Amino acid sequence: MATLRDRPEARLITKEFSLLLVAALGVFLALGMTLPVLPYFVRDLGGGDLAIGVVVGSMAVSAVMIRPFTAPAIQNWGFQRLVLLGGVAGAVATAGHAFADSFAVLLALRLLTGAALAVMFVACIARVMATAPAEQRSRASSYFSVAPYLGIGLGPVIGQPVYETFGFGPTFLLAGVLQLAGTLPMLLVTNHRDPGEKVPRFHSAALWPGAVLALGIIGVVAFNAYVPLYVDELRGSNPALMFLAYSGVVLAARIFAGGLPDRIGAVRAGTLATTGVVIGLVIIAAAPSPLWIYVGILPFGAGIAFQYPGLMALTISRVSEAERPAAVSTFTMFFDVATGLGGLVVGQAAALGGYRAAFAAAACCSVLGLILLRTVVAKNH
Repeated sequence: MATLRDRPEARLITKEFSLLLVAALGVFLALGMTLPVLPYFVRDLGGGDLAIGVVVGSMAVSAVMIRPFTAPAIQNWGFQRLVLLGGVAGAVATAGHAFADSFAVLLALRLLTGAALAVMFVACIARVMATAPAEQRSRASSYFSVAPYLGIGLGPVIGQPVYETFGFGPTFLLAGVLQLAGTLPMLLVTNHRDPGEKVPRFHSAALWPGAVLALGIIGVVAFNAYVPLYVDELRGSNPALMFLAYSGVVLAARIFAGGLPDRIGAVRAGTLATTGVVIGLVIIAAAPSPLWIYVGILPFGAGIAFQYPGLMALTISRVSEAERPAAVSTFTMFFDVATGLGGLVVGQAAALGGYRAAFAAAACCSVLGLILLRTVVAKNH
């Protein structure tokens, strides 16, 4: 079995990178298929707006709990085994949504889905960061994120018509099958592990960049949870197109300007990105018609596109190769923190003040992230 220390200097795009991309695409395609369907499914099970926020955020609970064990597992078992484990477990959990007959069962399945996604994603991104040339880590992160955003963009376009034609069950079953299909090609990849020195479960270098990321991701939580119902309230139709537009903006920014944080610096790129997130969320919160949601998606999606790669590269630049899985695990844990706490924040805001209030609350969180970036992260960089 190969180890990280045995690897030659790697090119950015390789067969291994491509298959990791396919595995991630399958997982996030399945997740995307559930996005426009899940709010209606929760309503069908008797839940309200707060319950929708809890279900969307529930994946974060199990993900946060399992992430501290993921870095040691990558070191001891190897990244390929964890990608396979997370992908298969997530496929079973997603397909299992079809048989959920109560809010409690659905919640349990979302917890399993969250844990599986966390294990798979950390293993994927840790391997990508380990093999990317140091001067191209932001670009590598940007290119790899094509899979999550393409999946989340195309997933609703597939999921919504399947749901409208066949109902909840077939939608969830198809999502599980597609996730499994994306995962199985990882059997063709050689497993790599590094059974050397013991690595920490957390890394302090990721804390402040991760906190900035989390405050921005709360906007994504609001978008994923409430866009379908917000569009209904504004008397619009086909919210799947809005998910597609959002992912399209993110993908275009990541593909055509993925190296921007490498060129202008992570802090500067993060400032521009977080400002875009705030502007976009304000426009969405104040939208008088569905058309204005598309207008808000432009700065919102562009901001999200550049926030993550720059902050990830900043985190990785502060740690050794042996510490890298722990730093990646800690940094990406803030996705889950944002999803969990953000689900509660925007869910409570929606319950008290409606969907506009949910997006306004998310904008306020991004303002806090901008302040933190300029006062703490920039100072320590």
